[in-house]
Amino acid sequence: MLQDVLAKEQVVNCAEKIKDLLAPDNEKDRILVNKGLLLYRQGNVYNVNVEEDVVNARVQDVTPFDVSLDMDFIQFSECTCTAERFCRHQLAVFFSVYAAVDRVGSFLEEWKRSRTKSVENIAIRTPNTKIIAKYEEKSIASWIDFFEKEYTSFLQQRTHDDNYFFASLYHRYYANLKSEAPTQLELKRLFTMHAGLTTMAKMNEHLIDISMSSYGMDNYVTPYIHHLVDDIIEQAELLGNVTLPFIFDSLLQESIEKVHTLFIPINHFKYDRMTVYRVIWSKLLQKKQWVDIERSWLQTRLDERENADAKADLYVIALAHMEFLDKNDKDAISLYSQLDDPAALPYSFTWLIQLADKKAWARMDPWVNDMLTKLDKYIASSHSYDQSRTMTRKILHLLTEYSSESNKDDKYVEAMEKLLPYSYYEYDDYLYTHEQYKKWVDLQILVGFAVDEHDRYTLKEIEEKDREVLLPYYHYSIMKLVKLKNRQSYKQAIKFLKKLRAHYRKLKRENDWNIYINKLATSNKRLRAFQEELRKGKLLHE
Repeated sequence: MLQDVLAKEQVVNCAEKIKDLLAPDNEKDRILVNKGLLLYRQGNVYNVNVEEDVVNARVQDVTPFDVSLDMDFIQFSECTCTAERFCRHQLAVFFSVYAAVDRVGSFLEEWKRSRTKSVENIAIRTPNTKIIAKYEEKSIASWIDFFEKEYTSFLQQRTHDDNYFFASLYHRYYANLKSEAPTQLELKRLFTMHAGLTTMAKMNEHLIDISMSSYGMDNYVTPYIHHLVDDIIEQAELLGNVTLPFIFDSLLQESIEKVHTLFIPINHFKYDRMTVYRVIWSKLLQKKQWVDIERSWLQTRLDERENADAKADLYVIALAHMEFLDKNDKDAISLYSQLDDPAALPYSFTWLIQLADKKAWARMDPWVNDMLTKLDKYIASSHSYDQSRTMTRKILHLLTEYSSESNKDDKYVEAMEKLLPYSYYEYDDYLYTHEQYKKWVDLQILVGFAVDEHDRYTLKEIEEKDREVLLPYYHYSIMKLVKLKNRQSYKQAIKFLKKLRAHYRKLKRENDWNIYINKLATSNKRLRAFQEELRKGKLLHE
């Protein structure tokens, strides 16, 4: 029972923190509380368990979500849903915990009464009272100054647990900055993009000063970096999809320096940072004069780092992107290829995606050709199966529409062949649906699949259209079973041999069958059990 593992005082303290977190006079908070309450009352909270001071549970909403409710530090609570702040699923779990020590209705009554207290604490503003602005709405420099002041305040209030620093930075600092964004829509989006860039920079700067295991990175850092990447890209794309007022020219030009914070010299999240950099430039900063200035700046940085210890690859990718924006694809590919590292291949995906979105199939040609020349080394480099499989899906997805629209099916096929065995499922389907049955059989033998690993409908269709291509597949499957040297595998081999004999007869190749079966029996004459099964199956001396 929860009351046996959680002290009432601890639950009450947690309740007080939630009261401070959610305001009853805020419509969004009221709706949030009502949704959490509904989930709790419908019995949608289950698998509740407590580990130290964290309550773990699953909440059934439209789909199930996993919640970790930190009773001591509520801001560090987590949920697998996409909400950026304290969510209804966390509230549902809290209500199930609170119900173990007191009536949930009592909590709600106290929470609603807290409105009066909060109103009393608000200073009354007369018509002549001036509101002191926290920043100038149309000044990037003023925004950054505000971000820095808020960061100083954040540091003064934070705990010293490095594991939770990144979660706190995202859920408290970044969320607070977003809540202070201007009300004008385009300004709000640009402000939020800068808030995300600043928060990401703070995370990366903190990584310089600490040492963290791969487990720690995966669980305490990476999720929040990825959230920020998604947020920044979303804001940049939304801004890039509308015609911005003239005043934004100066704001965007002022933004360029802040985008340079992505070049912090650490090895973590390089691909993510370059994705953000390239999307911002592609969506917001494409003016010819800005691209030329950036190219010069990048080349200078690159020259400075040519013989230095600091990694220069990000500057190479960024410089290649400037050439890409100027449609100098040959120069862009030449620059990017200087890295001569199989792991650099995914950098090209951003360019391929942008060209595919624009349906610029002709421009994609050199990029696709370059990618195909690099696939062998990429697949041969050390990756887990899951990583290679994920990358294979991305590559083939990129090539699907390109090959169809540009009538270059051979490029898609070449990619599938180079990506084997990770592309097996796509290549298998392609060969089968295009009735290239001989290649289909070769593929099965290559990856080691026996005849009985396919449904009979697939084999039946091939039999009807091109029975002869199946003969080598049965030969391979039979030999594979015989090599196992056990009675059960011999029995299965006999079943395959009988099917194979039927194929030879249908093809009127009985003489070839007799030669094959006699050779098989002779070459395995020392396998007495196999010889017995051959005789039982009446496959000898016919």
